[in-house]
Amino acid sequence: MKGFAAGVVATVWKTAAAITGRRQGLTALPTPFPRALTERLVGEDAPEGPKLLAATVSHLGYGGTMGVAFALLQPRGGAVRGAAWGAFLWVIQQTVFFPFVGWGPFGRDLSREASLETLWHHLVYGLVLGVLIRDGPEDR
Repeated sequence: MKGFAAGVVATVWKTAAAITGRRQGLTALPTPFPRALTERLVGEDAPEGPKLLAATVSHLGYGGTMGVAFALLQPRGGAVRGAAWGAFLWVIQQTVFFPFVGWGPFGRDLSREASLETLWHHLVYGLVLGVLIRDGPEDR
């Protein structure tokens, strides 16, 4: 349970960083990645409300699930281990999911900045996750 909760919180932090960058015009992504993935799965013409709900629930669910995996593999957590986990998940995103949505491996069909932007987001996720696993509420 701790891993899932920490993963959801870390996903919220990651998403806040992405939204902040997008609102300031500091993004190389044509659309937020969870939205691009959802549109690839359900189609661009799907109704906006359900599409947004599906993107949000799946993004938080994935973040929570990866938090569980991290907590099982690294029960002591820590910022460095968390950052490494975030970088590992980023590599999976870049080699599996970016090509799936049509952006090419490591954003080849977009730009190097798109790939680096998502690396930053995954490092935020990993750092927050690692700290929460290490210093969770029940550890105090």
